[in-house]
Amino acid sequence: MDETTYSDARIIAMVNDSCIPVRVDNDRRPDVNRRYNMGGWPTTAFLTARGEIIDGATYLNPEQMAEALPKVAAFYASRRDDLLQRRPAAAANDANAVAEPADEPDADIVAEMVETITDAFDPVHGGFGTEPKFPQVDALSLLLVRHALNHDGRAGEIVSETLREMAGGEIHDRIGHGFFRYATHRDWSVPHYEKMLEDNAKLAALYLDASLFLDSEDHAAAAGDVIDYLVDTLWLDDPPAFAGSQDADERYYKLDAADRTAMPAPEIDRTVYVDWNALAASALLRGSYLLDRPELVDTALATLDHLWDTCRAANGMQHYAGGSVDGLLGDQAHMAAALLDAYEVTAEKAYLARAETLADQTDMNLSLPDGRLADRRHGTDDAGLLAVSVPALDDNAVMADVLQRLTAYSGKEHFGQRALGVLGAWAADASNYGIAAARYALTLLRLHAHPAHIVVVGEPEDEQARALLRAALRAAAPQRTVQLLDLDADAEDITRARYSVEAAPAAYVCAGVTCLEPTADPEAIAALLDDLLGDRP
Repeated sequence: MDETTYSDARIIAMVNDSCIPVRVDNDRRPDVNRRYNMGGWPTTAFLTARGEIIDGATYLNPEQMAEALPKVAAFYASRRDDLLQRRPAAAANDANAVAEPADEPDADIVAEMVETITDAFDPVHGGFGTEPKFPQVDALSLLLVRHALNHDGRAGEIVSETLREMAGGEIHDRIGHGFFRYATHRDWSVPHYEKMLEDNAKLAALYLDASLFLDSEDHAAAAGDVIDYLVDTLWLDDPPAFAGSQDADERYYKLDAADRTAMPAPEIDRTVYVDWNALAASALLRGSYLLDRPELVDTALATLDHLWDTCRAANGMQHYAGGSVDGLLGDQAHMAAALLDAYEVTAEKAYLARAETLADQTDMNLSLPDGRLADRRHGTDDAGLLAVSVPALDDNAVMADVLQRLTAYSGKEHFGQRALGVLGAWAADASNYGIAAARYALTLLRLHAHPAHIVVVGEPEDEQARALLRAALRAAAPQRTVQLLDLDADAEDITRARYSVEAAPAAYVCAGVTCLEPTADPEAIAALLDDLLGDRP
């Protein structure tokens, strides 16, 4: 659109004559995008001076824009008084007045969502729907966990076939590594060539999980390829964090390997986004033990420490380094999740404490009376529709998952109760989101399935304790939580949970309120998990 509509002198004059043009970077302002997106990118929205929407579209070529501008101007001129006297959107929204949430959302929602996703499966090329084809990571993750929990062979087949088709399709850059944003054709060909940190971080984690639960070396290799892209191309080093994306240079990506090396690679956007960097850190931490690449831990921790030191404001994490937007739910949720992943791998309680801090701040700043969480903090920058509370289902689900994990680690029941409140508040509406509710269903599974909680009791520097921790982290138990309790620093927690000090170092395999006898043998953990979890309906 820059090269067509916004390079046309006639359009430039028309826009400046009748409008005040405002350009917003979607990546930097997801809260603006959530309220003003007209069905895709680029979005063209015509607003009143107060920020209410008059009309809008996606891409407008010069002729379409030349036709739209005078029509919108004429409409505004004739209806100006009416438009300005409208009840403000924030007041009309009244987002807090919805039905009381159920005590506990029904587990049937998960089965319904699995059926919806399965029905959308493309049996010819994998993935869902026809075209354009997006990876749909959350939907695939739900099916993968369903397969691992219930031995659902069909769910496992859908995941495996889709991941194979994506890895072998043009959406996968097998020369420069990593995945492009999406494919414009059903067979994963003719991709949109931009590479996003968010997408690649999520895909790395998905392929890692698939390598574990489907016992696939091919999926492990694909995960390693994506992680190589993250650390070789998007890692900035100064600052110690990941860049947001790499440009969609179509000419470059259509070259063969030899010709590519002779040309400079497409530029990267060096913006450090908190939520996307947190996703990348989580993927690296998982890759460190599933791919046996311990060096990835240092990169992940350097990222999280940098974000905590430089992107934290009074009301929570900022959205990007150097920006002024803070308190967005997505940043708090993904950062907290990554901090919990760091706690599992390192056993350093500072990461657990940071996650608790973010959870408490989120509850204080973003809670709505109906139980849901708003997507942004109000009080500043509330122009136009930004004054409207727009809870985002996926971000609510991520934070609810964090809250459930916090209860498992800390024993603090109020986190679990808050998670239940969030999930219950969405129960009546979730099915209306179709496949987009997959992340919600995944979090709901944790609530109903009572995933394993593996506790290692011992000295953090003791090699036997570390061996038990590594075995617990590698266990093929979906949605499991793992922690190492220090005999000295966590003595109170050990006593309260009635773990034996004399048996240390030892691992306790638990689910719900049931714990098996402790073991000092790392190789016994997998068998104990099978005994405890068994076959599930």
